[in-house]
Amino acid sequence: MNGYEFELFTADLFRKMGYTVKLTKQTGDQGIDVIAVKNRTSLGVQVSAILIRFLIRQ
Repeated sequence: MNGYEFELFTADLFRKMGYTVKLTKQTGDQGIDVIAVKNRTSLGVQVSAILIRFLIRQ
Protein backbone atom coordinates (compact mmCIF):
# COMPACT_ATOMS: atom_id res chain seq x y z
CA MET A 1 0.00 0.00 0.00
CA ASN A 2 1.54 3.31 -1.04
CA GLY A 3 0.98 6.65 0.70
CA TYR A 4 -1.99 7.69 -1.45
CA GLU A 5 -3.68 4.31 -1.04
CA PHE A 6 -3.24 4.67 2.72
CA GLU A 7 -4.92 8.10 2.56
CA LEU A 8 -7.86 6.52 0.73
CA PHE A 9 -8.00 3.72 3.31
CA THR A 10 -8.00 6.25 6.16
CA ALA A 11 -10.71 8.33 4.49
CA ASP A 12 -12.85 5.21 4.09
CA LEU A 13 -12.51 4.44 7.82
CA PHE A 14 -13.78 7.91 8.69
CA ARG A 15 -16.69 7.50 6.24
CA LYS A 16 -17.63 4.24 7.94
CA MET A 17 -17.67 6.13 11.26
CA GLY A 18 -20.21 8.55 9.83
CA TYR A 19 -17.95 11.43 8.80
CA THR A 20 -18.18 13.42 5.59
CA VAL A 21 -14.70 13.17 4.11
CA LYS A 22 -12.63 15.23 1.71
CA LEU A 23 -9.14 14.35 0.49
CA THR A 24 -6.83 17.32 0.00
CA LYS A 25 -4.62 17.79 -3.03
CA GLN A 26 -1.33 15.91 -3.05
CA THR A 27 0.90 18.99 -2.67
CA GLY A 28 0.58 22.28 -0.83
CA ASP A 29 -1.86 20.88 1.72
CA GLN A 30 0.15 22.00 4.78
CA GLY A 31 0.43 18.34 5.84
CA ILE A 32 -3.31 17.69 6.06
CA ASP A 33 -4.37 14.74 3.91
CA VAL A 34 -7.97 14.10 4.98
CA ILE A 35 -10.62 16.50 6.28
CA ALA A 36 -13.38 14.70 8.18
CA VAL A 37 -16.55 16.49 9.35
CA LYS A 38 -19.27 15.19 11.67
CA ASN A 39 -21.77 17.03 13.88
CA ARG A 40 -20.21 20.44 13.12
CA THR A 41 -16.79 19.16 14.20
CA SER A 42 -13.96 19.21 11.65
CA LEU A 43 -10.85 17.08 11.90
CA GLY A 44 -7.69 17.62 9.88
CA VAL A 45 -5.86 14.31 9.54
CA GLN A 46 -2.25 13.85 8.52
CA VAL A 47 -1.67 10.33 7.23
CA SER A 48 1.74 8.67 7.26
CA ALA A 49 2.51 5.21 6.00
CA ILE A 50 5.80 3.79 7.19
CA LEU A 51 7.30 0.58 5.87
CA ILE A 52 9.22 -1.28 8.52
CA ARG A 53 11.25 -4.32 7.62
CA PHE A 54 12.97 -6.66 9.97
CA LEU A 55 15.81 -8.91 8.98
CA ILE A 56 16.64 -11.68 11.37
CA ARG A 57 19.85 -13.58 10.82
CA GLN A 58 20.80 -16.68 12.66
